[in-house]
Amino acid sequence: MSARPSAGLDGRADEVGEGARARVYERMTVETADAPGTDAGLARPLAGQVQGEGMRQELAFRCGARAWSPDVAAWTAEVFADVLRDAGTAEPVLITVSVA
Repeated sequence: MSARPSAGLDGRADEVGEGARARVYERMTVETADAPGTDAGLARPLAGQVQGEGMRQELAFRCGARAWSPDVAAWTAEVFADVLRDAGTAEPVLITVSVA
């Protein structure tokens, strides 16, 4: 997850991870991972992409499911979006989901 510092995500990995684990009903594992640190921020977006100017990678999680599909990736993003919304995050947050 990437966000501007004003989003207040720094140091909230445990809270966000717990919220995600509560929402997946043991159908997915959710573990906190180290967010790769960078001072450069996100690259400038291509035309039509989400504006990421000033965002830095703040939180990272490793999630596991029995099978991985586009539906599971979308569900994962929805789970974390719900957690952030319920936690009162009012700033834009870029959630990326990938297979490692």
